[in-house]
Formats: sequence, C-alpha cells, structure tokens
Amino acid sequence: MKRWQGEIQLVNNGVEESAAGTIVIFPGRRLDPFEAERLAKSFRTEVRIVAVSGRMPEMLEVEPYTEDLFSLLEEQKIKRLSLFGLGEGGALAQAMAIATPKLVRRVILVNSATRVHPSGIDLLIDRIERFLPLGLPLRALSRAFDSRPALHRVRCPVLIINSREATPFERSQAELLTAKIPNAWYETLDGDAVDAAGQIHPLLRDRILQFLEVPAKRPQKNR
Repeated sequence: MKRWQGEIQLVNNGVEESAAGTIVIFPGRRLDPFEAERLAKSFRTEVRIVAVSGRMPEMLEVEPYTEDLFSLLEEQKIKRLSLFGLGEGGALAQAMAIATPKLVRRVILVNSATRVHPSGIDLLIDRIERFLPLGLPLRALSRAFDSRPALHRVRCPVLIINSREATPFERSQAELLTAKIPNAWYETLDGDAVDAAGQIHPLLRDRILQFLEVPAKRPQKNR
C-alpha cells in the first residue's frame, strides 16, 4: 500500500471546543492555511470549526492519511467530532467515520462520492456492475479506498446533500450513500455549497449547525 507522504495542517476558527463538539471540514481540494482559515471562519458560529489544509491523498493513500489525521486530532485533544466532507473530501470523511466510529458523532456529505477522484475506467466499471449479479465485480482486488463495502458500519447520523452544482455522478452517489448507510437522510440545496470567495452558503451553514442538534444515537431511519 502506498504510504502517505504529505503534511496535514488543521486550521480553526479560533473557537474553543464546547458541548457541541468540533466540526472537521474535508474541503475536497488542496487548501493553503489562509484558504482553510477563511473557510472555517465563514461559518460565523460559536461552534469550533477545523478545516484540513494540505494536499488531497490519492486512492491508495487514504488509509495512512486518515491514520495520520487521527493522530493529529488526538495530539490537539479534539474530541466529539462531526465531519463535513465537501466533494471528494466526502470520501475522506467516510474513511474517518468507518475507521474511528466511536469518535465520530455525525457526518455531513455534500456532493460526495465513495472514492477520491475515481478514473473514467472506474466510472465505466461502476455502470457495468449495476447490471451484474451481486458478487461478480469486474475490478481487481485493491487496497485503494472505496467505502461501499463498509457503509453499513457507519452508524452515526449522516446528512447527505446535493447542491445546485452537483454532477449526475455525484447525484447517483448520493442515492447509493442514502440507501446503504443505516442512519442517512438526503436533501437538496438551492444554491452552491461554497462561493467563489471560499464562503459557505448561508443555507448550507444553517442546515449543518441545525444537524448538530440531532442525537448522536438517533434510531435508524424507516425502510
């Protein structure tokens, strides 16, 4: 397995952790510390917000990346986590929720997929596999991160959102995530998730903060 060869920085909005815990943002693209701070502070809230700064991992680096991130969170004594994944950052939020279920209280996924930057071949195989009997995958066994086999292990409440700019692939992934995660709810956002200035859309910000009030051990959704 490819090891993580990068630096992870956590940039916060200057608020101390409270009973509401901490929201950790996986931005879905490389942010420098200034951009990460701007994103964290755009929440304009008394809840502690931490944005992850640095480059995104490749598919084979996701596991060591989340291990390093977990160690960094422990060093900074950050507990009671809610994870917010934007775009491809949603795959990292899923990896974290699967690897450390006792630490993660809630997950918010916006325009997210089950993998980081899947290739065109991956997407083609996805479409073909939809028509194959269960247990006949075309892809070779790999250590590359793919959350789909483990989504049933994400037991905390999960809010899945597609914003106005979501692609058809991201919308199909939202359907899959909602169906496979036991405590998942799907919503749409009438607007972009983040504007050109790196600010969180007010409707999305308000919905995320509202979601913090959902009990961490909420009963499973009705099937």
